[in-house]
Amino acid sequence: MKRILLLILLLSACSHFQTKQQIAQGLIKKYLDSTLNDPHSYESVSFTKLDTGKTSYTETPEYDVLDSSITSIHDSLITERVDVNYPSLYNTTRIVRKIRKLMQDSLLLDSKLNNLQNQFKPIQNCWFISHTYRAKNGFGALGLHTTIFKIDTNLSKVSNVVDSKD
Repeated sequence: MKRILLLILLLSACSHFQTKQQIAQGLIKKYLDSTLNDPHSYESVSFTKLDTGKTSYTETPEYDVLDSSITSIHDSLITERVDVNYPSLYNTTRIVRKIRKLMQDSLLLDSKLNNLQNQFKPIQNCWFISHTYRAKNGFGALGLHTTIFKIDTNLSKVSNVVDSKD
């Protein structure tokens, strides 16, 4: 008898377990309930599978430094090449040397950027899920909406919402 009660207790405890997908869907429903014009008109159509969002090398401070340096060099190259089109005997050699130096610097920075990209290890920083639903808009017309939701890594809140235009 004790084993049967223990088994029933374990089964009931396990039945309350929610998957990450179910938690995300619940968060979205709560979010929509608080933001829709007419929450009672809400009707779920579909959810995509929960997907992980990961950091990119373009979000690092190193990338920002390299990118601004490369942009600066490319801007300088454009300026110097304009000067070459209107040469004078005095500055043509100096400009050609400066262009060569800028090209070398640009290649070096491009190499550093490639190394940063190749060595970067992405980490999960959020979850994404798309949801299609019907709800009334501000004018009372029922519409079909597809929205992409960004959810924090702990699956505790919706951090960003983007309406998808089909």
